[in-house]
Amino acid sequence: MPQQVTTVQFVKLPPPPPPKPVVQPRIVPPPPIPKPQIVIPKKPKPKPIVHHKPKPRPKPIVHHKPKPVPKPKPAPHPHVVPHPAPQVVKSPVPTPRVAPVSGPSPSAIAAYSQALHVLIQNNVVVGEMVRQLGLSGSVRVSFVLGPQGGAAQDVRVVSGGANPLIRRDALKTVGQLKYPPFPKSFGSAPRTFEVVVQINASN
Repeated sequence: MPQQVTTVQFVKLPPPPPPKPVVQPRIVPPPPIPKPQIVIPKKPKPKPIVHHKPKPRPKPIVHHKPKPVPKPKPAPHPHVVPHPAPQVVKSPVPTPRVAPVSGPSPSAIAAYSQALHVLIQNNVVVGEMVRQLGLSGSVRVSFVLGPQGGAAQDVRVVSGGANPLIRRDALKTVGQLKYPPFPKSFGSAPRTFEVVVQINASN
């Protein structure tokens, strides 16, 4: 078998370069530390006091009234000469004469009625049964008198006196008396009167 042959050639290498000089770094000293400056703070000047002026009050709103619109002047009317109206001559009307009314005055009627009431009350008739039972009451009685007075006519009970015994005594009292004549001012016509008769068992 053939053998492998390895050829070796010697090559001349160039000389190595000279070593570079070692440069040591230069040490730079640090800068000096500056001394701190002490600064004294200045006192602030006091601010001047400013007095604020008061705000002016708002002026009231004045509502202006609208100006009146001038009224148009009326057109001048043509001058009319008035004609005098015919005068009517009135005949004088005679004033009616009022005849005086004759009759009694209210005071005269009141005085006569009071006299009748006193006369009746002073002559009340109280029956035996009314005394025994001890009854009492008032009855309004109406009656008619003529101008000459005398006996009463149309005697009747108007109101009061629920007990028939009291009503009977009241009618008997008014019917048995004689009454005075009318005053002259009453006239000649008959008149109706009403009186209240008090009936009491103790009378």
